Amino acid sequence: VMFLAGRAIAGGIARPLGVLTRAAERIAAGDPEVELPETERKDEVGRLTVSFRRMSGVLAAMSAVNTRIAQ
Repeated sequence: VMFLAGRAIAGGIARPLGVLTRAAERIAAGDPEVELPETERKDEVGRLTVSFRRMSGVLAAMSAVNTRIAQ
């Protein structure tokens, strides 16, 4: 029972962190249009997701401004 509970908890953390990792890799590769799912989580993973969403939005806005300036 403890094994299953530990596995469920770890999966609840590992999956969202995997999503954030893939998003960070895409952002680092120059993709400013990365979309992250909204979250209702109130833990560190939720706060990190909110921060990544905010960062991604700012980078997308900056990219749009750079594109307009370059035209």
